[in-house]
Amino acid sequence: MGRISKARSNPPLARTMTLMKFKNLLPMKWKNLLPISLVASLLGGPVWGTETENLGIRSLPAPGKVTVDGKADDWDLSGGIFVCGDAENLRDQLAVWLHLMYDSENLYILARWSDDTPMNNPGDAGGDQSFAGDCLQFRTVVFKEDPKLGGQTEPATQRTTHISAWQDRHGVGVVELQYGARFDQGAMKDARAAGAAQAFFKNEDGKGYVQELAIPWKLLAPEGWTPQAGGKFICTVEPNFGTDTKFRITLKDIFRPGVTPDRVFTFANNPIWGIATLAPKGKVEPQSTRLADAREFPVRLGCDLAHGNRPASGGLGG
Repeated sequence: MGRISKARSNPPLARTMTLMKFKNLLPMKWKNLLPISLVASLLGGPVWGTETENLGIRSLPAPGKVTVDGKADDWDLSGGIFVCGDAENLRDQLAVWLHLMYDSENLYILARWSDDTPMNNPGDAGGDQSFAGDCLQFRTVVFKEDPKLGGQTEPATQRTTHISAWQDRHGVGVVELQYGARFDQGAMKDARAAGAAQAFFKNEDGKGYVQELAIPWKLLAPEGWTPQAGGKFICTVEPNFGTDTKFRITLKDIFRPGVTPDRVFTFANNPIWGIATLAPKGKVEPQSTRLADAREFPVRLGCDLAHGNRPASGGLGG
């Protein structure tokens, strides 16, 4: 199993100064919207950690009936990817294992969070922004023909969906959908009323949780599209963490090969989003974890499958 090296040397002075100047230009409200890799520099400190940069993900066929209960005992976890903003230092505190499965009716999403303040969102589902604390944002472009990306007018043969799934400070869960690359094609405040499902399960050690979702394809795909083994759709993921001090940390991952990821305005930059492949069969060889500096680390399957707790699908050595 791969190991991540310890902290690297400080970044070049010019890079640090550039980022500090950038900090001074930011509106105050943007400072809580920055990827974790920039936080240290924006506070005047050095960047030591390396973000993950996974180039695509596989969605595996569901091995049987999936019960959305926050448990992973009916999941094939072999296709998961590891998402972290500082793999050297925070892989056990601020990270997510993300898994996808599918059948003819639903896309299933399983997020296994490493989080010392689990399900910590200060918002109210009645009106607050979902991403102010713990929230899984997952964005898709499902298409029948070559997709139109990068600000082009979207044809009826494709559909862009922004999923924001969370639980508010009162324990009320929400699965919000917003449509269109420009967020201009309507919205669904809570997709559970249209057949979506969501469940949470807090880890016994209190240092993480499992979030499980089922989203009907009819809410994600253009009319006439059906999932086919070997098919593809476009996606990216943004796990958001809320801290005890109500500070928000956001991670960005699943990118397209050969592009420079925009980790600030990822939500509006779909040409950099990665490819999800509908695998024809499950129990695949686990995908190596790739870091932004192109290092890769092998992944092995672990053992604790009952609730999806760490390290159910293995991970990076300590």
